[in-house]
Amino acid sequence: MKSLRTTMLGTALLALGITGAVAGGLGDRGSIKDGPQAAPTPVWSGLYVGAGIGYGSGSTRFHNSDPSSIPFGEIFNVSIGGTQGVLAVGYDFQLSPKWVLGLFADYAFGDIEGNVVCPGGGCDQTYTIENQWAVGGRLGFLATPSTLFHVSAGYTAAEWTELIKFHPGLKTAPTTRELDLEGYFLGVGVEQALNRNLSFKLDYRFTDHGLEQPSIAKLNNDVHSIRAGINYRFGQ
Repeated sequence: MKSLRTTMLGTALLALGITGAVAGGLGDRGSIKDGPQAAPTPVWSGLYVGAGIGYGSGSTRFHNSDPSSIPFGEIFNVSIGGTQGVLAVGYDFQLSPKWVLGLFADYAFGDIEGNVVCPGGGCDQTYTIENQWAVGGRLGFLATPSTLFHVSAGYTAAEWTELIKFHPGLKTAPTTRELDLEGYFLGVGVEQALNRNLSFKLDYRFTDHGLEQPSIAKLNNDVHSIRAGINYRFGQ
């Protein structure tokens, strides 16, 4: 009997030791509830604002279409380029786990310009595009819950300025011509969610805006731009 009690006591002590060791191990590692938690899935629906920077390059061209005018044909074709800041606001609708539809507007500030010597010399011409703004839509495909590839299109407008500076010896004051241009844009890009509110975006955009007088003249500007920036999405 004494031997039985001794055996039972030893078994109980051994069980307590094993239990304590297991409990101590869990305490060192933390409980299952304290383990790593999955990152929240980004929600793409909602209002956002954005800011970024980009570089645009292209050309500004003037073509005289009136055969009775001299000169006739393309009068100038000037390469233009420059850095711009961009501000944007938009609203996205996540239609399904894979598709996002959105509307947006943006404004680009900073000059895209080019210079050329006047035909025959005697002056310098500078052509500048500034105060670009656009409204449009985009359709996006979620390659992963956090990575959105998209295409975009819409309406755009800008201010165009021609500045002619005559050489000092001619003693002629500079002349300026300003026009308002309208057109369209097409774009592609990718946006990567950093968390539920912030995302990084990288876009390419082709912009074509100009001014045309049928059978007389056409002013055309093509701009290719690359833009990078950050979006902040509200209400997530």
